[in-house]
Amino acid sequence: MHPVITIDQGNTRTKTHLMLEGRVLADYSGPTPSLENVLAMQERWGQTGAIYSSVGSMDVRFIESLRHLTEKPVRVLTHATPLPVRIDYATPQTLGTDRIVAAVGALKLLGEGVPALVVDAGTCITLDILDASATFRGGNISPGIRMRLDAMHRFTDRLPEVTTAGDTPLFGYDTVTALRAGAIRGIAGEVKATLLAARARYGVETLVLSGGDMQTLIPFISEDLNDYNDLRIFPAADLIPVGLEEIYRYNENL
Repeated sequence: MHPVITIDQGNTRTKTHLMLEGRVLADYSGPTPSLENVLAMQERWGQTGAIYSSVGSMDVRFIESLRHLTEKPVRVLTHATPLPVRIDYATPQTLGTDRIVAAVGALKLLGEGVPALVVDAGTCITLDILDASATFRGGNISPGIRMRLDAMHRFTDRLPEVTTAGDTPLFGYDTVTALRAGAIRGIAGEVKATLLAARARYGVETLVLSGGDMQTLIPFISEDLNDYNDLRIFPAADLIPVGLEEIYRYNENL
């Protein structure tokens, strides 16, 4: 089995991973897709396939250059790409590829028959349902931590600019901790409420959590779920590259 290069072009960063059977062999993150890093991976690991996904406009020049770098197929993820999950969504053509990939990654990590709430905590927070029949049922999108903190500073006259570093009490004792706790604990509460609603409707008992803010959120989500012993958190830092590789392999075997 040959390795696969996964290129995930997000809102703020492009993450490139070299994947083999769910394992990360090499990775790179930068502001834009990098052919140099693809070449470096191929020099180290030989000919690879590749799959490209973007939540915004596709970099057509990069895709065409990528096709000339490998003898293996280069796949571009769109709403028409065959998937190992079914999509139950009114407007599949507007469904973000990041949400699709996260659901596929969750299916790969958990196995079939395990419903999950799949949360990707990045620039925006996506909270999506994968049911027991491996069907994507949709979900919600809301602002991420930094977007919330930045918005409260930018759209007011006196609220300060705050980072995620520092004390995050249950109730803020000054303006800085009030803003930080409101953003971080607000998201934790949102995740918990969505998980409980997903359990009631779809039998979900597993939260799959990924994204750049995963480590920031885990302790607060865990704290909020202490009273629910039947619910578990599955941290999955490599959820997106795992999902992209799985989509590539699925299409390779069609």
